[in-house]
Amino acid sequence: MLILQLLNTFLPVAYAILAFEYGRRLVRGGPDENPPLAAVGALAGVHLIATALRGFILDHCPCVTGPEVVSLLALSMVLVHVVLERLAGLRGTGFFVIGIAFILQFFASALSAPVQRVEVHESFRGWQSAVHVHLAILGYAGFGIAAAHGVVYLVLYGLIRGRNYGPVFQKLPSLDVLDRLLGAAIVVGLVFFTLGIISGALNVTRLERARPPWPAITAGVTWILFLALLVLRRRPAWKGRRSAWLAVGGLAVVCVGLLLSESLHRLVSG
Repeated sequence: MLILQLLNTFLPVAYAILAFEYGRRLVRGGPDENPPLAAVGALAGVHLIATALRGFILDHCPCVTGPEVVSLLALSMVLVHVVLERLAGLRGTGFFVIGIAFILQFFASALSAPVQRVEVHESFRGWQSAVHVHLAILGYAGFGIAAAHGVVYLVLYGLIRGRNYGPVFQKLPSLDVLDRLLGAAIVVGLVFFTLGIISGALNVTRLERARPPWPAITAGVTWILFLALLVLRRRPAWKGRRSAWLAVGGLAVVCVGLLLSESLHRLVSG
């Protein structure tokens, strides 16, 4: 149990250090300075090991509680970011993605219950539930990446309005590229999240019907929010800055909903 507590403390600290390094390179680094992808990959590996250890030691899929899901969301966002930087050559956004991952992991670690075995319904140990949860996590990761690009869009928009064309401006993608990446991330997130909802609905007969439906409510609100954003983006007036704000706000609502649903479940379960 001690190793889980140590890893629970280590992860947000490590993400904070990595976000600081990304920020330093964004503000002061040279135009040809490569991002610290090796360090990101190593930290993602540690995070993955910590997640697997938690599942093995506690004897349940490490995606049952709200903090566990938020932690997996942080990990998924980092993994997607590594792929984007490696394959698409997308640079300048690492600070924002790692920064959001730090915030998510900070709250996940801070709000985690004491490391101990908990009673988990047998249905949560089946492969059907694992498929459902991992599809949902991939959906959440898509929404998280959309929010990260939304933050970058707002920062770049502010730099342009302030006519601040310094090193940060030069290293960020254009507003048009950021807006298209935001829209693509929402589409990918909705595809995986919809598949997650469908798999969850097919699996619902294996779950206890008496359980409070907080996770289902959170999932429904999340799906409606990002589907509405995707529909609104069909209108030119809702692209750009408005979409960026809605993507960031949508991720905030999702995370609060995940953590709140866990608190409500504990309250009702006593």
